[in-house]
Amino acid sequence: MALALSSTGVTSDVPGRGGSYGYGKAGLIRGSATRTVLAYTCFAERFDDPGITRRLLGMTYWDTHTVGKESFVGSARLGRAHEGTSAVPLENEDADQLASLLGFEVRNPQLPADHGTSFLLVDPTVEPEDLVNAVERNWWPALMESSLHFNVVIEDIEGALYHPRPRSNATLRPFIEAYEAATVPQDNKREHIRTRVLQKIGHYKRPGTLGLIADLDDWSNPDDRAGDPADSHCSLVALVRTPRMVVEYLDAGRSVPYIRGCFVADESVNEALRQTEPKGHDSWQTRVASGDFDPEFAELTREIIFKIKNNLNSFRAELKPQPKPSEAVRLPEFDRLMKIL
Repeated sequence: MALALSSTGVTSDVPGRGGSYGYGKAGLIRGSATRTVLAYTCFAERFDDPGITRRLLGMTYWDTHTVGKESFVGSARLGRAHEGTSAVPLENEDADQLASLLGFEVRNPQLPADHGTSFLLVDPTVEPEDLVNAVERNWWPALMESSLHFNVVIEDIEGALYHPRPRSNATLRPFIEAYEAATVPQDNKREHIRTRVLQKIGHYKRPGTLGLIADLDDWSNPDDRAGDPADSHCSLVALVRTPRMVVEYLDAGRSVPYIRGCFVADESVNEALRQTEPKGHDSWQTRVASGDFDPEFAELTREIIFKIKNNLNSFRAELKPQPKPSEAVRLPEFDRLMKIL
């Protein structure tokens, strides 16, 4: 909770867990017109934190400022008073009581389904429908994995509930099929779907698996007319790593037929790929700027992206109609002229 809400310039010491260097906190802050965020979380008891299973903390975030002669750092906390700091999170029953007053559904630590975190943004700047679309677009792999117990419910001011449903999103459906091709063993070889395991890169024995899909009767050969979405005229591959988030929809070429794909990174390369991501976690960088990360990781991302595009181009070549043999080509007008001569 400290990393998620109150710390700045600090990252987690657990590989792959991120920290406060990303834009996650900034996204929450911008989602509130009053820059006020409250978090209520429930979790299994830990040996290093005995007796605690729920916490609640509120934060406001403003720039440093002065009022009269008094200076302020710009942030404030809602929690329990504690010597030496403005406040610490409320815990257990105290957290439940305030959570209930704030409109949160109280979580039961004895129920695994209740483990998780709820955020409350005061005076939200994002419409529920836009948030649903963003969750579907960026987190559909996590929503698809039942074992992750990743569930998102968005409630508006009127109490209406919104549930992200990526399978109902026609744009995402091909990526989901490609993801399943990459992660679920296929009993039968399906037409226009391919699975490719990327071969060893450096000391990384298995960087990940690529699923590819085409629909030659629909979006793989779209009509070239005004008004078509720009992304209907290119091949796209969703790049996914361990948290099951889509880091980027990689533009993999503008030649027909267009392909949709999903590359699922292996756990062994997850931390290396995470290191290459900028603060927005929206790409795997292939160049190192001013020693931001190990050059080995940049080489890994370059090779992964090269192999993704190479496999996609090979699949595209399989889909293209084969040219007729020369002996099967007829030239009626030429034949007519030759008869006259």
